[in-house]
Amino acid sequence: MTLTRLEWIWRQAGQAFYIANLRNTASRDLHPALGFTELTRAATLHGLQFDGGVGVLFRASRSEASTGMPALSA
Repeated sequence: MTLTRLEWIWRQAGQAFYIANLRNTASRDLHPALGFTELTRAATLHGLQFDGGVGVLFRASRSEASTGMPALSA
């Protein structure tokens, strides 16, 4: 499902963002393999508050993504 979403995003934009709770280790372990890197941590991100107090914002760029798909040119 994550790859399907990224394929859709790459057809629309050059960057993808996602927010996860710091406690969500499964998501935080999955996304680096898809090209996501951590941007920031905060108690509130884009109006979201987090159980445990910390959320993490990640970003991937289409040209840097390693999704198993060829990188798309802009």
